Amino acid sequence: MKEKLEKILEEVDYWKDDLMIRIRPTGRVEIPPDYPVDRLFQNLRMWEEMLSVLIERFSGDTLLASQEDLTKISRLVDVWKDAAIKIFSHHPRKDLKRHPCHVSLLSLDKECEELTQQFSVRVSGENGVARGIIGLVNPIETWGNRMMGVTKGRGSSLGS
Repeated sequence: MKEKLEKILEEVDYWKDDLMIRIRPTGRVEIPPDYPVDRLFQNLRMWEEMLSVLIERFSGDTLLASQEDLTKISRLVDVWKDAAIKIFSHHPRKDLKRHPCHVSLLSLDKECEELTQQFSVRVSGENGVARGIIGLVNPIETWGNRMMGVTKGRGSSLGS
């Protein structure tokens, strides 16, 4: 995902730099007749498609599958934790203190819970990634529609 976003960013920067030199004092971007508008339009649609695919990771079947995997992992952690606690209880210490590995087990269990929570946030997109990608798709769609108008010959400039 990171690589796709970096590729989009690189291409957006290229087009931004190219279009920035074409901004007029009126705030409009003047498009010369030989400007590769079709290529820019194709890139906009490609970015829109790439971002839509990334958004799908945070919804529908992909999200459900990831959440199911996370639930399975949590259950497995609980099973081996419970098994270890049973083993510790069958081998009590004479001084009635906890088995030395019991403390390590509790520490490991806490780490697993934290990692599971982090993974859950990442899978669901609640870390801001999903919201950020959706925030990118909307203006790209808007500019794609504007570019479609330019490619169809309805105008030779883009409004700001």
